[in-house]
Amino acid sequence: MKQQAPDNAVTVTAQSGLKKSSIVLRLSFLYIVLMLVNMSIFWFASRSNQMRLIAEKATMAAQSISFEVSRRLQPLLDKTISKNKDPIKAFVHNKKAFVQSLQLSAADGKLILPSLRVFSTDMQMLLTYPEDKIACS
Repeated sequence: MKQQAPDNAVTVTAQSGLKKSSIVLRLSFLYIVLMLVNMSIFWFASRSNQMRLIAEKATMAAQSISFEVSRRLQPLLDKTISKNKDPIKAFVHNKKAFVQSLQLSAADGKLILPSLRVFSTDMQMLLTYPEDKIACS
């Protein structure tokens, strides 16, 4: 005579299978959530660092250009001011020399800056390059 397994044995194995898959699902979900949190923290940290680096690069480029302009114009300013008592008139008479001193090379004629405007201390426009209609009026 064969003995049959009780019906509740089948249900016990089915419930333990559900519990195992439920634990696997919970752990998988937890792993995905932690992974997303880790990725978002890394992304925000790298983004803020990248923005800081871009700002520092722009600041350094502006400082470099302003230093180069000052370095190239200072000898001309010293020479014209020592000869003339009125520096504004001296600057106006030597516009061409100032523009030439800011050229990268004599061959292409490009300046260190794409455009520039020089003002006196009383806000009088002394030089604009390239010449534009607003500066002339």
